[in-house]
Amino acid sequence: MVPSLWQHPGPITVASDSSHIDPRDPLADDRRPISKRIREAKQALARRAASEMRDKATAWLDRASVAIERRNAALHATPIVWIDDERRCAFGLGELRRADRPYFGRPLTVESMSELRSVLDKAAEGWNDLVVAFGTESMRQVPLDS
Repeated sequence: MVPSLWQHPGPITVASDSSHIDPRDPLADDRRPISKRIREAKQALARRAASEMRDKATAWLDRASVAIERRNAALHATPIVWIDDERRCAFGLGELRRADRPYFGRPLTVESMSELRSVLDKAAEGWNDLVVAFGTESMRQVPLDS
């Protein structure tokens, strides 16, 4: 089952020995912002030997970070009403300026919200396969204690 970033998959951590990346229980005691945890995971990955899996994990974290930023912008948006010259109303969400993105008025339509959902779902794709592949690679790199 692919985690949904719309529902927040939970914190992402890299073990202190950098041997693996694990999704963590969102109810755990770690309450740091997800952006900080992603940054720390990327730093831990950067300390690992260069590999295709490391690059894929870093790229996935980058995609997840962008998707979560878009999710947060929508969740923290202000409801707005557009009224045109003919007094027709349209509803929307006013997403405040965030990071490198200016203020954005999102129409409150099925299409607009579906587009956001697809960004989140696409970012979540591949997480399970990546965790398995990364764990397999890590087991090869780190000798197991007998």
